[in-house]
Amino acid sequence: MAATKKNVPPPSLGSLKPKARELFNEFDMNGNGALSLAEIDLALVSRFPHLGPHKPAIMRAYRDAEQDGNGLITFDEFETLLELIDYYDQIYEQFDAMDVDHDHHITFDEFTASRTKAGRVKPKDMQQLRAEFDQIDSNGGGKILFTEFCAYMAKQKMEATRV
Repeated sequence: MAATKKNVPPPSLGSLKPKARELFNEFDMNGNGALSLAEIDLALVSRFPHLGPHKPAIMRAYRDAEQDGNGLITFDEFETLLELIDYYDQIYEQFDAMDVDHDHHITFDEFTASRTKAGRVKPKDMQQLRAEFDQIDSNGGGKILFTEFCAYMAKQKMEATRV
């Protein structure tokens, strides 16, 4: 995550759960008791500027937290939203580091460069990298999208916890 001026990392949004009601009310600009994506985006970016460039992480967290299908985040969904923003923000940091040209997708060349250090890659290693890339690129579009990367990272996390 980006650091503040004093090189102190910004607070984790999940750590703000004890103040969730206060934060929810602050975000609820029209006072209707529910948060739209626009309210969430505006409040997050103004209160937590380091999230500004991470719109895909905010959007993914919003979609996953919104459970009742009304398109709004209720207070019951808000604490989950805070945790998911932290989770997807961490994933976005990794995705963004791999997306060298910042075009919001990872090409095979970017993927390969991020997985290998300077030096030569053996053909066997390249085949393994291609297989991993193709596994992540679930829609077969030849580029890894943030949503595909999130699904892959979640799968990796689940597999790691099974061990």
